[in-house]
Amino acid sequence: MKKQTDRATTAGRVVKTVGVAIAGATIGYVAGTLAAPASGRETRRRIGRRVEDEAQGIARKARRSLATAKDGAQGFALKARKSLTNAKDKMADKLRSQ
Repeated sequence: MKKQTDRATTAGRVVKTVGVAIAGATIGYVAGTLAAPASGRETRRRIGRRVEDEAQGIARKARRSLATAKDGAQGFALKARKSLTNAKDKMADKLRSQ
């Protein structure tokens, strides 16, 4: 008898929770529809434009970052090449002097 009561209580809680969720979603939909400053078509157009602008901004920043990284890598490679050349020259001088 106890298990049946527990199941009924659990089922009642689930039904109540689902009901509250549906009611909340309905209230949110109605409030959003009534408070919307523009039609659905206009809102979607604005959102699309905003997403496109943001995507272009992100692409621009990515290109700048890539260019900066490339410049940094080239500078590092040049310094490394100079250091290796200097080290090679020093070793050659030491070998000649012996």
